[in-house]
Amino acid sequence: MIDMSGSVLSGLRDSTQQSDQKMVEALDSRLKDSERVVSRLSASGALVHETDDSTSERGGGDGGVLFVATDRKLVFVIDTPTGRQTADIPYTDVKDASVDSGFLSTTVSVTVWGRGEFTLSPSSASDVEEIVSYITTASQLWQRIVAALQDARQHVSVLGSAIEDGRTDDAKAAHESALDCLATARTRAGGGPVVVRDILAGRIEAVDTERQRTRMQSRLGRGQTLAEQTAPVTKTGDYDGTAADVYHARGQFEIALDIAIEEGFDAAPTIQSEIETMDSRLATLARQPLARAGQALADAQAATGPETAIERWEHALAQYREALEAGWGTGVEFEGETDPLRYQIAWLVARILTLRTERAEELATEADELARTDPEAAGARLETACTHLTEARRLAAQYRPGDAAALAERADSLRSMRHTLK
Repeated sequence: MIDMSGSVLSGLRDSTQQSDQKMVEALDSRLKDSERVVSRLSASGALVHETDDSTSERGGGDGGVLFVATDRKLVFVIDTPTGRQTADIPYTDVKDASVDSGFLSTTVSVTVWGRGEFTLSPSSASDVEEIVSYITTASQLWQRIVAALQDARQHVSVLGSAIEDGRTDDAKAAHESALDCLATARTRAGGGPVVVRDILAGRIEAVDTERQRTRMQSRLGRGQTLAEQTAPVTKTGDYDGTAADVYHARGQFEIALDIAIEEGFDAAPTIQSEIETMDSRLATLARQPLARAGQALADAQAATGPETAIERWEHALAQYREALEAGWGTGVEFEGETDPLRYQIAWLVARILTLRTERAEELATEADELARTDPEAAGARLETACTHLTEARRLAAQYRPGDAAALAERADSLRSMRHTLK
């Protein structure tokens, strides 16, 4: 009868015959600490090994042959005149197991992929059918589960590469396929003999852990790649693009951290450090638009000369507009409250309108003074004055301060004056 308690090995160790004890010691050397012996056969004769090219016999010592089935593999222990010899056969290598019950003797044969057939004649035919049935069931189960796990590992490999490369759809498909393979393996293991379920469950969970570790490492790697590729905003001038890139990198790190914490991986502190670096970068970025706008305003207020002043006040307006619009749709909170920024922009618009209209009138006055002595120079000044008024009208049309219609009317008036000079 198949032993489900793992007590077969204890029974073997309790043997009082010295030859048996030596066979058990040899067996012990082939077993893992947690490996369970399920059943065994003893034969007083030799073990016959037959391949396509040859047939040989091994054994002949007092201990004969000990054939053991564990929850993981088959083990032969052979007593020879020169000592005990052992050989392992993983269940994944078993092609077939059979019993041949004759009138005078019973033989058990195990065919192994690539190694041929091993045959022995048990000293007792009791429970031989059950043992062979167990070997057949266990080997088929192992092979089916190992096949599912191999498929899962292949999908996990694709998963890691896809995440690293940013191929979201491929990563999703590979992950789902890996989960399907793991689910198949669990279902198959649940339908197998109880004695092998624990070891198979361990193999399945090891691959599942590999899946999670791959997800964590690839997310970490993807985040680091994104972080390295993020160009400083001082080079691009693109606050939103930079913020989105940093935020995306941070998102990869967050996923990696969640996996590390859930699985108890020791990479959690490293990932947390990456997140803190991204947070620091985002905090610095969040301050930049308002800070640069403030510097632009200071430069405008310090400007001398009307043309330079207008240019700097226009630049300050552009900077404050960037500060107002920065972060929309990115999830990053930039410094600066919306209403104060809008008031500041309205004030800047009013200031620019004043500067442009004042400069236009200064140029118009100069043109009037030059009209008789230097009509060409007067015309040039009127053209520049019209440009100022046109720009002022464009700005007034976008914002509340200013009267766009009045500015357009004054520009038309100066154009008429310019035409009279020709």
